[in-house]
Amino acid sequence: SHLLKQVAGVKISKGFTFTDWEERPLSDLQKGYAADDVRYLVLLHDRLEKALEESGHAQWAQEEFDSIAQATAAVFDPTSQCRRILKNRTMKARPRRVLEEIVQARNLAAEQDDLPPRTLLPDQVVLEMARKAPASVDELQRIKGMPRPTAQRFGDTLLKAMEAGRGAELSGTDR
Repeated sequence: SHLLKQVAGVKISKGFTFTDWEERPLSDLQKGYAADDVRYLVLLHDRLEKALEESGHAQWAQEEFDSIAQATAAVFDPTSQCRRILKNRTMKARPRRVLEEIVQARNLAAEQDDLPPRTLLPDQVVLEMARKAPASVDELQRIKGMPRPTAQRFGDTLLKAMEAGRGAELSGTDR
């Protein structure tokens, strides 16, 4: 809001900064606040880009942006994803291996659809899949919270991942 005021002379409210955005339905005031958060992005981008060009710093800024983007590119770590999904709960070795395979398959499918993995397939559904180990797309669709489009599009891939997890050799420490 400070940058927008400084660059474009536009003042927007920040009254809903700490609102619970997961709670639905959103009020009209929340919707307006959210719209204001994006309404001026193109204007702000254009004005900042023009200022960088006029000052002769556009190429330098682009190099810095590229460097930051490369350094912060998310590195997928299935082990930490599984830890986060389990939330300090324990799981036997074989279902844990199935969980790891599902997490990897979810990540690849999400990349394919350019979605965050948890949007494609929520953590709780992944955990239920590892526990119940469905054997068909129909069984997969019966898992509470399973998004139907995900089951239809990636069901076979997810089933193969679970099968790979069930068939994986367990190390001596996993048994």
